[in-house]
Amino acid sequence: MISSEDLEKSTSSSLQIYPPGSTIYLLLPHIWWQLDDFFIGQARTAGLATNFQLAQTDSEELYTDTKFLIFAFAWTLLLWQIPNINIRKLALLITSLQTFLVFAQVAAPSIETLLVVRSLLGIGGAVFPGVLLLLISQLPRRELATTVAIFVAVSPAEIVVAGPLLSALVSFMKDLSILRWQIIFAIDGIIGLAVVLTLWVKLPLAVATTPSTKFLSPIDSTSWKWKFLSFFDPKNFIFPHTIAYLFVSMPYFFFTVVSDLAPSSHLIFNLLTIFPYLVSIITTFIVARISDKRQIRGYFVATCGLVSAAGFAIMSLIAIYNWNLWFSFFAIFLACIGSYGAMTIILSWALGSERSGFRQGLLLSILLGAAHLAVIFSPAGVKPWWRAEDEPAHPRGLGASAALMGLCALMALVLRTYLMWKNSDREEHLYVPVEAEDAHDDMTEEKIVDRYVI
Repeated sequence: MISSEDLEKSTSSSLQIYPPGSTIYLLLPHIWWQLDDFFIGQARTAGLATNFQLAQTDSEELYTDTKFLIFAFAWTLLLWQIPNINIRKLALLITSLQTFLVFAQVAAPSIETLLVVRSLLGIGGAVFPGVLLLLISQLPRRELATTVAIFVAVSPAEIVVAGPLLSALVSFMKDLSILRWQIIFAIDGIIGLAVVLTLWVKLPLAVATTPSTKFLSPIDSTSWKWKFLSFFDPKNFIFPHTIAYLFVSMPYFFFTVVSDLAPSSHLIFNLLTIFPYLVSIITTFIVARISDKRQIRGYFVATCGLVSAAGFAIMSLIAIYNWNLWFSFFAIFLACIGSYGAMTIILSWALGSERSGFRQGLLLSILLGAAHLAVIFSPAGVKPWWRAEDEPAHPRGLGASAALMGLCALMALVLRTYLMWKNSDREEHLYVPVEAEDAHDDMTEEKIVDRYVI
């Protein structure tokens, strides 16, 4: 049985603890990094490909090669195991280096140099979701899913807002013949400078918090033995690498379907892209808020997984039987809402998990892997691997996505059952201080809560 004194000892740490308001400032470099796809895409159309005489395959390497480095260098989340991380200094240092590299693209003398610079940008960019999730993991359970929803919403939000605005700006400046690819990179760098300045002024120094304002998390352990053993938890291996898939593939997983509906109109394409993402953002926040309020994770993941699987399955059937493509558009709403909702709850479930043992870590890893791979097997990710010369990737890729999201829903229920069994042991319960407004009299100082959120 864990007393409040034991809880205080286990949660006391030399780690730098930041107030919840810091999350909004650490979102800035993450959003800026997410916009990189738009800047490199517009630079290509503004003369970059012509200047370096790039073939289409070489031009695509500016996207793919540098993005795959994110998977290999998503090492940042493993910093959970290292004490005394100063998030403010880390964020400022990496953002400053990223800004320097963005400006370095302007003076790149060759495509080889540009690829090296962009590879370094990919490596450094892994820090941004890392430090942000590191901060989010310190928040109380009652705020975790809602805050993670903000983190997850960055990807669709940039499609809804930043994409059309940036495209319109570039088109306007191209019509005036005043925009070159160097200027696009310079604009990107200026935004980076603004982000660095904002972090320097607004990101607070670390502040201490009491055990009653946060909950136990693996990050709070000061035992080097635990830190060493935690490296053998499968969740700590798979989680850092699979998280990158959310931000690389998710924004593009239905672009192939949408492009079939608007083959010649860029405006209609943007409109068809915006609405599913906008609806998914709103729905994800509602789901996250209810999940936090009721402290339920498993059922929400299972429900969102089944909704997403239904959307992918419908799109696959439409591709197989050549049904009206507009049915695919409505199925996109199901896939978007389910995928983003599942990702949000899974991430909050993993970030708030209490010192997972091997079984719990393995289940969380399978849960995360199934959800992320569902996105990878969708059209944007499977084109190079699944497409035959005479067959589109839609049916098999979308079918695999549906199966994996179904697996995700099943594993969520399995994990929930396992954690319910763990919570049935009273030795696993926690005794935590009662909030002042919840206390009925002076004698009520603590309450019993389940160690694991289910």
